[in-house]
Amino acid sequence: MPRPRIERRVKEPPRFQRFKPVGIPARLLEQIPLTLDEFEALRLADYNDLEHEAAANQMEIS
Repeated sequence: MPRPRIERRVKEPPRFQRFKPVGIPARLLEQIPLTLDEFEALRLADYNDLEHEAAANQMEIS
């Protein structure tokens, strides 16, 4: 039986539904969906310049 899922908090939901490089039609790109948890991890690590361990601690995950 899997562990119960812990409810997470996301500071800001994404403002946009899609991100893509300029000049390349969307139909030529592979789509990779992100969950809100994955988006929050990227935001903390890249935008806030946190190490992975610090981002995990802030999200209260391993």
